[in-house]
Amino acid sequence: MKKIKYILLALLLAFSGYSQNIYDTLKFIRQDKNIVHFSGDNQQIEKFKEKLQNINLQGSKKINILHIGDSHLQAAFLTEKIRQNLFQHYLPKDTIAEPGFIFPYTLANTNNPYYYKVDYTGNWEMNKNTNDTLSYKLGLSGITVATHDSTASFSVKMLNNTYDFPVKYYFNKVKILHSIKPGITLKINGFYTQMKDNYSTFHLAKATDSIHIEIFNPDTAHAFELYGLILEHDQNKIGYHTIGVNGATAQSYLKCELLPSQVEEINPDLTIISLGTNETFNENFSSLENKLILKDFINQIRVSAPNSSIILAVPGDHIKNDISNKNIMMYRETLFQIKDELHTGLWDFYSIMGGKNAVLKWHNYDFTANDKIHFKRAGYQLQGELFVNAFIKFFDHRN
Repeated sequence: MKKIKYILLALLLAFSGYSQNIYDTLKFIRQDKNIVHFSGDNQQIEKFKEKLQNINLQGSKKINILHIGDSHLQAAFLTEKIRQNLFQHYLPKDTIAEPGFIFPYTLANTNNPYYYKVDYTGNWEMNKNTNDTLSYKLGLSGITVATHDSTASFSVKMLNNTYDFPVKYYFNKVKILHSIKPGITLKINGFYTQMKDNYSTFHLAKATDSIHIEIFNPDTAHAFELYGLILEHDQNKIGYHTIGVNGATAQSYLKCELLPSQVEEINPDLTIISLGTNETFNENFSSLENKLILKDFINQIRVSAPNSSIILAVPGDHIKNDISNKNIMMYRETLFQIKDELHTGLWDFYSIMGGKNAVLKWHNYDFTANDKIHFKRAGYQLQGELFVNAFIKFFDHRN
């Protein structure tokens, strides 16, 4: 019976778009809690709302959304559901979608988002923001891969032919975020590119869904460091850029010295922060300490992107030491305090999914992994649908 329930719900999720019909069968989900909260008179969010509502008008400017998180984001099941539903709701049916910011996680020997494939040659080393010691500088991705080889390469291929969502990904502009070392040259799809300070930009003659990058380094004493790529299309009106690192916390991202300049490069209109699972799992969890760290991180983003609105996502219920993690409630209260103090937005997934012990009900429907911390693909898709419904309800409302 459990398996039949899962199959039926998975089919409904695949075809439901952003409708709410599926939730009628899941009584433990608190649809009445599924709203985006903003405190006070927030002129910045009203400007974003107006910009989003007018996105398809002639002469409208592109919107960039930045979504930062931990392992719940790295696999991309959650963020791809959000991205696809946002694109389908706000953009024309024949829209051209861009991948936005990506990182070739395969080079770092960790799980890569499922919607693109990475191949590479050469020897690559990895450093990430959850490490105690750092061998290389870190940027927005929270992970750096580096090679000392005289020649190395990597390629990225969007899996459009096997992708099960309706919007496909293409790009005609490539920005590679990297270290600058004398003598190193890059070739993109067979053409040399001019390297600038900490990044290289290349315009393609026509849109593509794949890219091959070759690195030539005459001085192997110095490594080539790669911090990520931004894949864009000139006609795309919404950029949705996602970053996730397994095990990451807000403190982890504060280690990334290049993060401010790379956030500035994306220039987000909206930043979503989905952290807290790893903070609350810490045996030495402190509400006050985590509040100060998260406020520091938010302020760092605001310095780099002063026009960005911010939404904080409360992490979901999960099991720690065989019981529902009691630290979640304290962290949730911290996020509500920050919302009021820093005038951010907040999406309370903990309450929406059902509160304390809700993860057991989600697990009963086969939505979560056996650790009852992470979700399966269908669970992440359900979470994504919930977020987009709350997003649309708030941002489509006209005053």
